Formats: sequence, structure tokens, C-alpha cells
Amino acid sequence: MMVCLCHPFSDKKVKAHLEQGGCGKMSTVYSTCSGGEKPQCCSCLETLKDMVKSHNTSAGRQTA
Repeated sequence: MMVCLCHPFSDKKVKAHLEQGGCGKMSTVYSTCSGGEKPQCCSCLETLKDMVKSHNTSAGRQTA
């Protein structure tokens, strides 16, 4: 599933980043997966937030 259409990246890319020990902060995940770009239309942020929160919860981390 595509997470962001403005700077195309999928849920697989987000999951791969998080599973490789990537930072569990939403801004860092977005920046990494988008190639350093900033959100444009922001319609993807809620999905990304849910993915990061789920990962952090399952990893026993605090969400930020």
C-alpha cells in the first residue's frame, strides 16, 4: 500500500526502516522514507503516525 503519494513510498519501506532499528519518531521515518523531503499535502501523516505508534508499542518504546 502506498503511504505517501507526494513523495512516493510504501508501507513496506516504512516497515523495513522500522524493523532495521530505524528511529521510531514519525518525522525521522518520513524524512528517511521520502528521501529527505518534507510532507506536502499531509494526507499520509495519519497512516504513518499509526504505523510508527504500532511499531513503538510492539517494541515496548514510548511513542513520540
